[in-house]
Amino acid sequence: MLNSKPSLLELQNWLRWVITDPRGTDVALKDPQPSQLGARYQAPQIGLEKWIGGDGLNVYAEGYFSRILDVLTEDFASTYREVGADTFRVIVAEYLKTHPSSFTNIHEAGRYFPEFVAEHVDFEGAGWLADLVSFEWKIVESFFAKFDHASDQSTNLANLAGKDLEKVKFIFAGSLRLVFSSYEIEKIWKSDGARGADKDRATSENLKDNHGKKKAFLIFRNQTGAIEIETADLEEARLIAKLMRGFCLSEAVAAAAVTAEHSEKSFSSWFERWLKNGLVVGFEF
Repeated sequence: MLNSKPSLLELQNWLRWVITDPRGTDVALKDPQPSQLGARYQAPQIGLEKWIGGDGLNVYAEGYFSRILDVLTEDFASTYREVGADTFRVIVAEYLKTHPSSFTNIHEAGRYFPEFVAEHVDFEGAGWLADLVSFEWKIVESFFAKFDHASDQSTNLANLAGKDLEKVKFIFAGSLRLVFSSYEIEKIWKSDGARGADKDRATSENLKDNHGKKKAFLIFRNQTGAIEIETADLEEARLIAKLMRGFCLSEAVAAAAVTAEHSEKSFSSWFERWLKNGLVVGFEF
């Protein structure tokens, strides 16, 4: 039997269900217990459908969707510009049916957006778009990551003297993200209108694919809190990826297949850059 005298918490849960139902409030109220759909679409058992009409609820439902749409438009600004406002709105609506927001931080709403776009049937063969979405999400992750301060240990190379460097493990800043792509996605991102487009705006029409040659990017927050994006040598990025997974230096060099050509001189320059940019915040021995 439906509970006609719900508690405040039960009422709040019911309102959350009807306002956030991807089918819309009108359909949700007409079919509160759809047998063909999962638990996400099932109304709490409190029986308010006949007492509360959909017109007033529509205002809140539209506000819920619009707020998430605004945030995703901001977080994926270049993607929005490339596909257009109408297509982007449709994609977001479809995305929320599969991945309704359940986060307390609204900027987490796009967490599954990259994989959703990558698997979207309308974008088959548009690998550059999937990479662009992933690139923009990594920027969001980096921006909201915990800010790490480098310890004295990581800023003074003298502290490493006498240590077995092959067994050292690197502790990287929490904001550091790596992106690999065969497309020049950074040119699209940099040419976005919000970042000061010039006359030669890069678009998907003139995007180069580098003939399948991958590029690597380091995304991180600098000491002022601003996001920085740097192109990295592929071997450098692969080495960082292994080190971030907890490999010690010798294991990482072997796993990343760093060549002898890069194993000494290049590593020294990479290491100095990591320290200078605050990417390494400590060591474990």
